[in-house]
Amino acid sequence: SAQLIVHPDPNVRQLTAQSLVSQASTQAVTLLGPRLDDVNPDLRLFVRNNLIQLSKRSDLTQSVLEQAVGMLSGDRWRGLEQAAIVLGRLDHESVSKRLLQLMRFNRHEVRVAAVAALRWLEMPEHLPTILERAEEMTNAWKAQRRDLLEQHDQELAQLNQIFGVMNYKQAEKLMERFIPKH
Repeated sequence: SAQLIVHPDPNVRQLTAQSLVSQASTQAVTLLGPRLDDVNPDLRLFVRNNLIQLSKRSDLTQSVLEQAVGMLSGDRWRGLEQAAIVLGRLDHESVSKRLLQLMRFNRHEVRVAAVAALRWLEMPEHLPTILERAEEMTNAWKAQRRDLLEQHDQELAQLNQIFGVMNYKQAEKLMERFIPKH
């Protein structure tokens, strides 16, 4: 399994990942973890979703967290994106500071995943930092920088959801800027 999970053929890696998920062991989780950064998007998604499922088993929770936290400490965008989602879904609050850092990562996929994870974590102490980022992004968005519009839409949607879910009154003025004037 260790050689097949890194095989050049994505179909072989996919079949190996499926086999490892069915084994549901600590060793299987250890082999699956690095595939959060796989070049094949379908395999990344499969591994992410199954690690979340495997974490529901008390004997595998710690292994899944270790793999995801390890990936989140790196700098490879594919792995960061998937690890942020895993850790957010698992309500793993200890990575919140790293997620705040990733709100400024150079790939928007990572930024969106980090903000979504922060939304799932619902940690009020981070709201001022999140609001600051939302204000920066809104100003750039309102300036109509075309290179940022699509990416910022996704990120701003997640940021505004955080403020709504957590009923953050300090964000009201910012959110009012998105209400049509007519």
